Amino acid sequence: MTADCVRTGFRGGLNWYRNIDRNWELLAPWAGAVVRQRALFIAGTRDPVISSATSKAALAEMKTTVPNLEPQVLIEGAGHFIQQERPQQVNTALIQFLRRTPAPR
Repeated sequence: MTADCVRTGFRGGLNWYRNIDRNWELLAPWAGAVVRQRALFIAGTRDPVISSATSKAALAEMKTTVPNLEPQVLIEGAGHFIQQERPQQVNTALIQFLRRTPAPR
């Protein structure tokens, strides 16, 4: 365990799971909603969150629920904490996405 976790605990990370049923209740009104904003999805190929069969199906269907999704950026060999593991690749993908984004009128 890192010194920060020893010093401050891991309450925030655990509270997500402690509150998971309530999270589902709060998000229920948006079940099936379509996200119409331009969006970018970045993940590592070794992220356990996207590597299950259910998650792979969700990734394949993402274009349906997020029709303005840019091509997904999957960074080979990276895990769950993508912005910490591969900051340069994440920044490059974000900057490219923003450059393709029209300026507000």
